[in-house]
Amino acid sequence: MILFPATLDEFLTMGSRDGALYLGWDESFETIADPDGDELLAGAVNGNDPDDTTWDTDSDGLSDLFELEQQENGYYFDPTDSDSDDDMVPDSEEVLFGSNPANEDSDGDGLYDCEEVYHQLRSSTERANCDSFVASRTGGARTGGGWKVRLGGDGSTQYVVATSDPTDHDSDDDGLNDLAEYDLREKGYHPNVENDVPLAIVSTLLDAQGNEKADFYVGSGTKVTLKNVLSTNLTGSDSATVWNNSLQVDMDDGLGGASKTWNLDIANDENATVTYDLPFLPEPRWHL
Repeated sequence: MILFPATLDEFLTMGSRDGALYLGWDESFETIADPDGDELLAGAVNGNDPDDTTWDTDSDGLSDLFELEQQENGYYFDPTDSDSDDDMVPDSEEVLFGSNPANEDSDGDGLYDCEEVYHQLRSSTERANCDSFVASRTGGARTGGGWKVRLGGDGSTQYVVATSDPTDHDSDDDGLNDLAEYDLREKGYHPNVENDVPLAIVSTLLDAQGNEKADFYVGSGTKVTLKNVLSTNLTGSDSATVWNNSLQVDMDDGLGGASKTWNLDIANDENATVTYDLPFLPEPRWHL
């Protein structure tokens, strides 16, 4: 005669033996290969289930099976950590946004994912920037991300909430990356509205004496300098940095195919001048 437990809960209660789980109401039961039913074998039978007692070890709403399958597909999800990259955006929300759970700045634009998207706050230690506008707008509700954009720019007292795409460094493809638009938020720049890039680039050629010329002939060994002047077209009293990217000049094969990059920070009402001596090869005369 078999005596069953009095309740279903007692029937399903697990016992532990040598690191393995079994139906605890009878010592004669064998080890259960998948006690939590998540399709991952228990460690006791040489499986890779991080926790045999639950299908979702880190309680992020994503099953352990899903997270391990994503690892096999090249996406790093940690089934034991609800926020694999510690960017304050839970892995489950990274799935919704399409962002990288292993990179706190998925698109490399200089803004954390938690700054770019409106999301649930997962702890009281959320990065300050990630709930800067939302906490005040909602009275401290458990949400964060995004920022305020001043409508109409300088002098306006009206604002609109803005968020950007954490998977695209330039959400609106206007040539101004999301970080630059964030820096220009008080000027009315919005990451999802095309804006004119607040930079002008003027390139000229200088001869060996430093004189500007529209065009001239040069031969091998002739010194010619490319001069680039970058300036902003913004005015105002504030000195916030409006451009913190790089200028890259690529030469054609006749000039050696070289590439030169300058890292530049330009504030309002400022300009930057960079020069580069063109590396002419020992070829016939060139007309520039």
